[in-house]
Amino acid sequence: ADNLILEANYHILNTWNNFGTVAKEGSIEIANEYTQSFTTAVAMINEPLSSDVSSFPSDSIPILQDLLSRALQDVSTLESQQKFLDTAPVETVKLNSKAIAFQEGVTAIPENISIIQSIYSQLNSKLTLAKERVLLAERAKNEAELRYNQAKRSMNNGDFESARDLVERSRAKYNESLSYQESKVIRNQSDTLLLELGVEIARLENEQVVRDVRKLKTSAKEQYYAGNFEQAEKLLVQ
Repeated sequence: ADNLILEANYHILNTWNNFGTVAKEGSIEIANEYTQSFTTAVAMINEPLSSDVSSFPSDSIPILQDLLSRALQDVSTLESQQKFLDTAPVETVKLNSKAIAFQEGVTAIPENISIIQSIYSQLNSKLTLAKERVLLAERAKNEAELRYNQAKRSMNNGDFESARDLVERSRAKYNESLSYQESKVIRNQSDTLLLELGVEIARLENEQVVRDVRKLKTSAKEQYYAGNFEQAEKLLVQ
């Protein structure tokens, strides 16, 4: 009879140790997944806007939203496991020095619940920041496009100094936009557009200079042949 009791107690202990192992490994796996996903999402936002790191807040938004949508349910599931472990027999399990795996599970669950709750408490603020960065990137891009179009108008009106200034302002706004939200498409397109516009401004300005010089020479000749030598000399030295 004593052997049967010992064997029964052994099976009970073994069963609850297995429950503890499953609870420990399961809760660690869930907490690690939250930690990794959250860390990845935060890195994508690039909160300090480090110049040596690309920012991808738009990619972080679905990750953060996913964590936000299931965090409370996952915590609830772990709390249910915690309550289940609490139903273990006192004598054969809870006070048994051999119930090591069981005790590790009992300890692990609240630790990992705390990890998930800590992450959950930060999700809304990080999600708000990511959405703000996407909006700031769009605003800066819109202003960059506005400055680009203004530069083209200035160029077409022959105001080349203003055109060059507006090109630089457009480039600065594109860079600002890309610091908030990296985009290879926008980066490549803006580089091409601004380079081409800069070349066109230089070409038209050069043509304007050539025309002006020709006009001065023509005017100088006219003044010279009219006997206005002093006026002709002034025109030539301009």
